Amino acid sequence: MGPIVFAVGASLLVLISRAEWRPFGSVPLLLLAGAGHAAGYSPLIARISSLVEPRLASAISALNATGPVLAEVAAVAGLGSVYFAAPSSADGLLRVVIAVAVLLVISTLCATLVMRETAGDAPAVPQGQRT
Repeated sequence: MGPIVFAVGASLLVLISRAEWRPFGSVPLLLLAGAGHAAGYSPLIARISSLVEPRLASAISALNATGPVLAEVAAVAGLGSVYFAAPSSADGLLRVVIAVAVLLVISTLCATLVMRETAGDAPAVPQGQRT
């Protein structure tokens, strides 16, 4: 649900800020988008970390450290070209947010499908213990 909240917060932020920056409306939407990102990313990393064998802990740590940086580089390059291809900065920002919102919805659907498929496969583990 976190990515959807992030998409909604970012989309509303762009819609109210297209003509001018409005801090009183923008700051709560920035907080909403940030909370949505945190609500999606933290449980993802926690789940992945809990499924990895202890001998591979360094690999998951490296993935968590470099994965977001690689995603940022790809986003700046890809979405930056979408932004600069637009006729105005307001249109460019709107196009970028639409692209991000679509990607977030797709990733949420994919994660939901994977979670449903693996929910029946996971063995019952007492709380506080790792497999």
